[in-house]
Amino acid sequence: MLTKTDIAAIRRADDICIHLNSRNPQGLVRLIKRKGYDAKPFETDQEYALENAQVRMECGEWQSHYEFFAMAGIYHSQGAPVSSILKTLKAGDEITFSFWPDCHSQAYVAAAGLHADCLYLHVVSNGKRRSFEFAHSICPANSARMCRGVPKSKDYDRAAEEGRKIA
Repeated sequence: MLTKTDIAAIRRADDICIHLNSRNPQGLVRLIKRKGYDAKPFETDQEYALENAQVRMECGEWQSHYEFFAMAGIYHSQGAPVSSILKTLKAGDEITFSFWPDCHSQAYVAAAGLHADCLYLHVVSNGKRRSFEFAHSICPANSARMCRGVPKSKDYDRAAEEGRKIA
């Protein structure tokens, strides 16, 4: 459950990072408050871990060689999706970040050799569950991919072949 301190940290953070990997097999959610542009030498950014947030893989079985990572900027003064979603959170909410490899990969994306991965945020508040698409990434299977090390599914290869026939 989120605490009042967690909510205060979310409201002041500039970035949010979500990890699920061999170093963080239970997942890690970090909030980062960036130092000011006029900061004196050696001042650093501040970090806060959301200890009560859960992180998992949406579909399939997570394995220790998978590397999942997402980072999003929080623009509090704008109506951006991430900041708008985070504004709905309150103390007592239970949150789970959930990575879904290839969730938006379809024929054209697969034919181009790209992967369309997503990160969902599931919120349980007063017994009611809400889900948001928190972040997404479309890129090749390289170090920039949100969900690295996950094998391609048979559906991905089949979609790629279909996409090549259509294009």
